[in-house]
Amino acid sequence: MVGRGLPDSRNRIQRNGTPRLLKLKPGSGTEHFQIEALSPPTHPFRVRIESLSNTDLRVRLHTTDGSDLRVTESTRTDSSCRAINNQRVCSFLFPTLEARSGGIWDVYVEKASPESATVKVTVNFQ
Repeated sequence: MVGRGLPDSRNRIQRNGTPRLLKLKPGSGTEHFQIEALSPPTHPFRVRIESLSNTDLRVRLHTTDGSDLRVTESTRTDSSCRAINNQRVCSFLFPTLEARSGGIWDVYVEKASPESATVKVTVNFQ
């Protein structure tokens, strides 16, 4: 469950730059949470994902205007991800996006690997 162990975290909108900790159950599955997105035409943003190195994740953003923005199809194979000790750290920079609007966006994290996992996702608009 999203934010398991944290009171009412499933209903909170994640503040800009604040990490969201997800506890994902064994087996494949998808969790999501909401963020408050600043205006992408004037605010570039970065998505940072941290997990154990054996965890494979797919991450996408669903915007206010109904568009899906792919962050990564696989944290195991994406060149923006690095193995550091037993962790995998991914960092994706999105420059200004002219055709997008700010507001409440959904962040979807899909786990393909069979193990349970704790994942930290941070979306930071500059």
